[in-house]
Amino acid sequence: MGPECFRVQELVGREDYPIAVPLSRETNVRGYGDGPFTLFSLTKCGITTHRAVRIVADQLCVPFDAVSYHGLKDRHAFTSQAIAVEGFFCPSFSFVPRNGNNDEEGIWLDQKWNLARRLWRGGNVGNRFSIVVMTNARARSVGFDILWRVPNFFGAQRFGCWGGAEAGRMILEGNFDEAFAILLRDPNGRKLDAIRRSVGSAREALLDSRYTFEFSMTVLKWQSFLWNQLLRMHLECDVDLPDRIPMWSLEPDVCTLYQDLWNPASLDLDIVSSLQTFSRPTIVYPKNISYEQNLLGWRVEFDLPSGAYATVALSRIFSLGKEHVL
Repeated sequence: MGPECFRVQELVGREDYPIAVPLSRETNVRGYGDGPFTLFSLTKCGITTHRAVRIVADQLCVPFDAVSYHGLKDRHAFTSQAIAVEGFFCPSFSFVPRNGNNDEEGIWLDQKWNLARRLWRGGNVGNRFSIVVMTNARARSVGFDILWRVPNFFGAQRFGCWGGAEAGRMILEGNFDEAFAILLRDPNGRKLDAIRRSVGSAREALLDSRYTFEFSMTVLKWQSFLWNQLLRMHLECDVDLPDRIPMWSLEPDVCTLYQDLWNPASLDLDIVSSLQTFSRPTIVYPKNISYEQNLLGWRVEFDLPSGAYATVALSRIFSLGKEHVL
């Protein structure tokens, strides 16, 4: 299956009247208007949001941090989202896949209107998903009736498959050499190794400004892993489930919540002081749910609030065993 079988549209506007950013394979960049920021819709497939934003910044001749957005969209999907560009920019954009004519890799940019301020992370209302699940499951064996209420676990996309969460733990405990060895297996490992050769130690490489995004995501993966474990413990215990659970931090009340999961003997306090500290809803309630059977299996559509994972919702209604393939 290609990215078209996994479509994600960012929802902006108000919660009571969300607007889906359109998916479009056309580019239209007219030029700078008279506002401090310019809004675009960004459609992409086969590319991470971080890489897409860097390409946009390079082609529009603006610094990377002049481009703001609400959140990351899945690489292995056909996605749309809002981005804002600060200040003047070159009115030209085109994207050529690295492997030539590749229909599963693309970026399209459509200029909208002026804005008064940057977009902020998590500022979107949510995301609209349309996903094909390849399965021979019949309607009576699919639990669509329980899709209305979903535990808000971080999905597998958060963690990758190469030990990123464990590297985050090692960084927080000050074990930079061990973390570096793990992160060399990451898709950005070559970048990190090149930085290390230019600066010297593993710690300096990990804290280098050229690696800021990857570094913060690595630490966040460990926080997310702990959060998932704490939510699982709450769900397995016969106690009232809190509406929200905070991410791990050094706040005394928060440490107490996580002490049975992680109680490190040492910490790098410089790193801990820069952690992202926020709380996350324990349950989400998908809206606008629809589904239909087709030749491949099922196409399932629903809206989720910002930060919730569609794959977690799908795991509620499909057993995802041998006869189910995402």
